[in-house]
Amino acid sequence: MGESLKTPTHVVYLGAQASYSHLAATRFFQGEPGGTRFEGLTSFRALLDAVGQGRATHCVLPIENTTAGSINDAYDLLAQSSLSIVGEELQPVRHCLVAARPLAHADISVVYSHPQALAQCGALLERLKPARAEATSSTTAALEQVKKQGGGAAAIGSAIAADRLGLTLLEEDVADAPNNHTRMVIVTREPQTFSLDTPCKTSLALSTKHEEGALLKCLGVFHDHRINLTKLESRPRRGQPWEYIFYLDFEGNVADPDTAQAMEELQSRASWLRVLGSYPSKTLRTP
Repeated sequence: MGESLKTPTHVVYLGAQASYSHLAATRFFQGEPGGTRFEGLTSFRALLDAVGQGRATHCVLPIENTTAGSINDAYDLLAQSSLSIVGEELQPVRHCLVAARPLAHADISVVYSHPQALAQCGALLERLKPARAEATSSTTAALEQVKKQGGGAAAIGSAIAADRLGLTLLEEDVADAPNNHTRMVIVTREPQTFSLDTPCKTSLALSTKHEEGALLKCLGVFHDHRINLTKLESRPRRGQPWEYIFYLDFEGNVADPDTAQAMEELQSRASWLRVLGSYPSKTLRTP
């Protein structure tokens, strides 16, 4: 790891011990010199605030899922901050249906989980109707609610976290799609520079000018510099009706002179641009 990952390292993640974010955090920071202190928090905003205010050195932020797509709240909060992505971790997600005791599907009245997990398990929720789905701050919070509530309550979460709480496993692999993964980004206060021989991805957010062909002009920069875009999505720009923020990922390192020049050209064509981070990637194309 780079210079920004020196001790003391205090990492905050979403949920409680054994949550998917916690599993990703411990894997990314394993072997950190001097050890790492991990702390679970209850919201994306709390994670970013802890780092922005200096109460933690890093946070692990879930940002994209292979089934449910981009996690829009995480992207929007990150774009509004001054923090930087310095790494990413891919977390396998194997959702299970659990309860405080053995339950038949017909006896389940409510299913708790994080909104993303609920979105990833639509077929299961359809089968469990008329049981209602209720969102919680994290999958581990859902499991804790079920342990406390009992009765006809069930939750969607990881088998590891369920076992830790002494819950009963009702059904495994309940996500709509196999090979379900969540991409977590490692966020800290200052950007980090990586050598040019390190395969990197760059994430950025931009808004275009109000003129014909504005987005095409911006995208032309990537074509001109032969930069491969791996993601392009739009979101409404908060506080600016009918304006949009475009989130982009591309293969490249802003430390590379040609990529840096491309960013300068892009800045001149956009009405607003923020590089969210340029960092070693685990999701780049393989030759």
